[in-house]
Parts: sequence; C-alpha cells; structure tokens
Amino acid sequence: ASKPKFSPEDITVEDLNYLSKDSFALWCLTSGVKPDHNDFDFDSHRYLLPIYMDMGEEIVVRKAAQTGLSVWSMLRVLYWLETHQGRKAGYYVPTQDLAQGMSKDRLEPLMASCASIAAIADPNDKLNLKKVGASSLYFNHIGGSASKDSVPLDYLCFDEVRLMDTKDV
Repeated sequence: ASKPKFSPEDITVEDLNYLSKDSFALWCLTSGVKPDHNDFDFDSHRYLLPIYMDMGEEIVVRKAAQTGLSVWSMLRVLYWLETHQGRKAGYYVPTQDLAQGMSKDRLEPLMASCASIAAIADPNDKLNLKKVGASSLYFNHIGGSASKDSVPLDYLCFDEVRLMDTKDV
C-alpha cells in the first residue's frame, strides 16, 4: 500500500496547536509568546533547539552568560504549568531584587503575550505568585528562610545558580 501524500500546506494551525501539547519547542513557535517583546524563533538561537526539544524530567545546563536560557526556563515552566493543571512550580533566583525585577519585566510580559496563558492567568497576581489556570508559579529568591518555606512543589527551576549558595540549591 502506498503512503498518503500531503504537503506542509495541508497542516493547519489547529493541527500544530494540538501537536504542541507534546512538544515544548512547537508550543513556543505556535503560542505567540514574545520573549522580551520579540517574536519567538530559533533563527538567532539555533544552538538552543536541542534543549527546547528535550522533554526530560530533569535538565541541567552548564552555560556561558547571555545564551537565552533564562527565557527558555521561564517558557518551560509556563508550558509545564499550562499542560499540567493543578500543579505547583517554584522558580528561584539568587536575590529578592532579581526575583521582583524578572517577574515584572520578563515573566509578566511573556505570560501576557501567550493567548492561551493570558486567558487563564489571574490579572490580580502578585509578583511572586502567578496563577496559570489551576496551577501556581512561585517566583522567589533563594536567600533567606522565608523563600524556602514549606510549599509542596511539583516542578523546580533555579536560574542564575552561579550567584547562589550551593547548599541552598
């Protein structure tokens, strides 16, 4: 039997959105997210494509500065929360100032740029607690005891680890 023939024109946006539920890279390309107010593409960050395609449960990256992995990690946690409703995630950075700045300047615009997340986000969120439907994102700093209070988390992300005390991580 011969295989059915189809062309890229036969694939609809709805088809891609359906497939993106199992592909983080495809979700990034089809969701409308605008990292730092720019259209998302892999053209200028082709080296990141294998990391975006990795659907593993534990990912550790050792990298140089300014490679685009903070955007990757914020997008990855948003994707995970959207596709795992009712779960809780923790995103940790070294200082309270960095947590507040990243939340306001980078995370909030990312959430607003993605129609599916914006539709289920709570517009009255705090800087350190974001709702994605029934899911929650705790965006905190690692320093001090208050940021490490007992909150059951299903997903953890540490960003700018070089500035953290390893015992805290």
